[in-house]
Amino acid sequence: MKVVSVVRKAFQLFKDYLSCLPIFIISFYFVTAQPDGRFSLTWNPLNLLLVCSYLLTYPLALRWLPFFHNKSLYMQSYVTLGISHYPHHAILYDKLKLRDDIVSVMAIWALHGIVFLFSIPVVIVIGCFRIMRALLHPK
Repeated sequence: MKVVSVVRKAFQLFKDYLSCLPIFIISFYFVTAQPDGRFSLTWNPLNLLLVCSYLLTYPLALRWLPFFHNKSLYMQSYVTLGISHYPHHAILYDKLKLRDDIVSVMAIWALHGIVFLFSIPVVIVIGCFRIMRALLHPK
């Protein structure tokens, strides 16, 4: 039973890293790219902050903020909702549903990107509250 739990947690950690990978790549490129668009890796404090945020604090922030962890956003536009009642518009309905799915994925990426970019302050604040609570109310 414990092996299944460990495998499940490892798989969830892998999913967490994959869900934020596009945001990490884009933000890392914007920080390291030269003004003409060429990528040149020069380490600076902001690069290190992004890497530490992605590798260390982002999964921890998702664990401590369960609202963002398995959040599934599904967007459905009013046009798709209205056209779903007319069966003769099936091709248009499929195209609109695909567009809604793409918007949903982008919204999830944006949500995970916000958590990723603010994960270090979130972990520091929540960690301080947990330490203070443990010191003031020992079990």
